[in-house]
Amino acid sequence: MDLSRLVETSAAVAATRSRLAKVAHLRDLLKSASGPDIGLVTHYLSGELPQGRIGVGPALIRKVLPVAAAATSRLTLADLNAAFDTVAAISGSGANARRHAELEALLARAVGEEQQFIVRLLVGEIRQGALEGVMVEAVAAAADLPAVTVRRALMISGSLPQVLRTALVGGVEQLNEFRLELGRPVRPMLAQPSESLSQALQECEG
Repeated sequence: MDLSRLVETSAAVAATRSRLAKVAHLRDLLKSASGPDIGLVTHYLSGELPQGRIGVGPALIRKVLPVAAAATSRLTLADLNAAFDTVAAISGSGANARRHAELEALLARAVGEEQQFIVRLLVGEIRQGALEGVMVEAVAAAADLPAVTVRRALMISGSLPQVLRTALVGGVEQLNEFRLELGRPVRPMLAQPSESLSQALQECEG
């Protein structure tokens, strides 16, 4: 998938206050993703890198910018991920200088809007308005699944990219395989108080 498609969708989601419109934009993008791109789409729209931290922070980005933008968009999601892999693998003497060079080369291949998206992704500033809840609805629509099933898997797993990829690839059966695990927190959820523990257990029976 072209990076420009992801950037356009991100901009469209950020530009509208309509929850239905956000869901529609994201659903269409998710439906067009396939293979490894599914995981990359969900990570990037969630404001995360599959590699985690790659040693690039605001200080390094300030040193790199500004970079002359490319005239034509040619970057794909696979290209972006490969560049992040390269930066993440850099270590040892002169690591900062090499990260600087790799990041500069990456940004030079991107058009203006793509540069802005990459920088915001790297510094954790992908903000698109209640994105997690909207993404859950979008992936449910894209995969033709009940939203409640997707929400349950997210509550138990705690990983939005993992749940969204599982929903799109594996469907209900694989989503239902998510189970509580010792040491893994359960996400907060809406609840109603009960008079006693025994009453709560009775109400949850089944």
